[in-house]
Amino acid sequence: SKEMAIQEKEKLYIDLKKILARQPGPEVAEQLQIYQQSLKDKTKTDEAMSSELNMCEAQNAEYKYEIETLVRELHDAKNKYYMQNEKNETLRKERDTWLEV
Repeated sequence: SKEMAIQEKEKLYIDLKKILARQPGPEVAEQLQIYQQSLKDKTKTDEAMSSELNMCEAQNAEYKYEIETLVRELHDAKNKYYMQNEKNETLRKERDTWLEV
């Protein structure tokens, strides 16, 4: 009947209104855009910092290698110095022995 059809249409109208009420409004889309832009900015910053960290780590590795090289060179120089001192001492003793004779 007509009354039943009207009630059905009203129920459908109310259901559609509820569905529309649950749909996000323009402020949600605007907020989403703000979040997306913020995420892009933070991603760029993160990539820049990551790149800088990689450069610092590479520089650190170079410094460590340079330090190891200098430590080896210092060790070698000390050894040469002590060996030369021993030779000089031996030569001095030989000379003194010859001079005593």
